[in-house]
Parts: sequence; structure tokens; C-alpha cells
Amino acid sequence: MQQRYVLRSEIGSLYGPQGVAGGAMAWKGDYDGGTTYQANDAVIHDGRGFYAIAETTGNTPPAYPATTSAYWELFAEKGIDGSDGVDGEKLLWDDMPGTPTRISNTSFSITDTGNANLYDQRFPPGTIISWEKYLGGWQAAKIVSASYASDTVTFVIVGNTIAAGFTDMKVCGWAAKEDLWIVPGMMPAAAQTGMGRQVIWPEDRYVFSARVLYGTGPTTTGGVWDINDDGSTIFTSKPSISAGSTSGTEVVSDSLSGTNTTAVAAASRITLDYDSGHATTPGADAYIFIWSMPVSWRYRS
Repeated sequence: MQQRYVLRSEIGSLYGPQGVAGGAMAWKGDYDGGTTYQANDAVIHDGRGFYAIAETTGNTPPAYPATTSAYWELFAEKGIDGSDGVDGEKLLWDDMPGTPTRISNTSFSITDTGNANLYDQRFPPGTIISWEKYLGGWQAAKIVSASYASDTVTFVIVGNTIAAGFTDMKVCGWAAKEDLWIVPGMMPAAAQTGMGRQVIWPEDRYVFSARVLYGTGPTTTGGVWDINDDGSTIFTSKPSISAGSTSGTEVVSDSLSGTNTTAVAAASRITLDYDSGHATTPGADAYIFIWSMPVSWRYRS
């Protein structure tokens, strides 16, 4: 194999161009077009890391996929996007929007200009609300109706009464729990206890209210019902239906009447009694609803 010798005079032609001066990179953070960068200054741009190879002002590092320019060299490529994480837990209670304003013990309003937020539909019957009464104390109620007019949504509630000076009204993300007794056929001619099934809740409950509906209304005399907790009534105002009607008025339970907050204990036997009605035409096909919420919801955020 023939060897070739390089003359001293030829060595200069073998050198490449002068490289960037050595040394540690100086971290400058996010790239700023108004900053003057010196050689070895390092920046991040569009998620990619670059260092300057010459002094530069206003020369943006190259866009992907380019890795070099007259002023910049890539030293760290942007990573690929990770997979979506698991959604965080939603809050159970949120602030009631629209500046809640008391109208009466059983009604309040919130503002909604032009019905833009559809609060009357977002918070329908069955929605639970809570608030702090004047001078402190947790209170709760269930929305019975919601109506919009003139930039205002008006709510009627059943449960604790709203007194002047209330604060911190919240709305629950879960609706009130509903239990239903169905009593088919003609109603009894006289009072009768233990109608239908027993309801047993696995946890302590606050009871909001109850309501009676009939398929065929009674005549002359209305029908009166009672709902009991281990044999003791929890309705001073009895669920009832008027003569000639098929729809009774929703009545508040003693559990959340006035400012009272007395829970029905877990595993209590909730039973239904028929207290009175018309002897010959008492009506038929009764539906008795009761609404409640677990006490544990009160303490969740």
C-alpha cells in the first residue's frame, strides 16, 4: 500500500472553521426576541432547547423539524405528549350563582340576565341547596319549582326556612333521593297502618318532604297519610290530598322543619299509614313520594 506524506505547508488547509468557544451553557429561560444572547446562552422555544452559537438579537430559534440555524443549535428535543390523566373528583357543593336574595321563608331569587345561563333549567325541582343561617348554623332545602321572568329566576323550596341574613348559599351536584310507595286499587274505607313496604336506609338521612298523588281523586272528603320513623311520625303536617283532587301539596318533614336539622338514623324502619279518608269514595291508586339526602353529603366539599 502506497503511503502519502503531508507537507507542513499543506496542514493549514486541513483545518475546519473556528468552532464556538467552549464552556458551560448559561440558562436564560424562555426565548425573548428583544434579548441579546451570547454564544452558549441556552433558551427554550416551542418546548425545544437551543443554545446560541453566536451573538444574536431577534433571530428566533428554528421551528420544528429544523435543528440548526446560523445562530442556534438544538440540544434538547421536545418530548411527545403524554396520555390524558384521570379526571379529578368533582365538587359536590358549588356556590349558588346570581346573588341569592331572600323573598320569603320558602322562596328566593337569583339574577340571570336574558336567561343566558338557564338557571331555571340547571336547578330544577329536586335540586338540593344549603346555606348558613344568620349567626351560623347549616341549613338545607329542596327546590320545588323554578321559574324565570325579567332577568330573575325565582325558586320555591321545602325544608329549612330562609331567614333574613343568611349567607354562603350552595347548590348540590346530586339531586334529592326519592322513595315511592304505590298503593293500587281503591283506598281503604277506614284508617290502616303499615301500608305497603318498609323503607330502610343504610345511612343517616335528612328528610325534606313528602307528597301524595292519586290516580282517581276522593270525593267529599280528602285522604290523609302519615310517614313514620320506627313508629313515630316525622310529619306534623300530614301528606294529604283534597276532595276532588288527584295531586296533593308537598309538605315539609319535621326533620328539616323551621331551622331544625334532625336526622333519621340509619336502619330505621320508615313506614306508611293511611290515617283517614272517605268511607265510600276514598279515591284509588295512590302514589306517596318522600325525598331525603344522606347526612354524609353535608360534610363533603
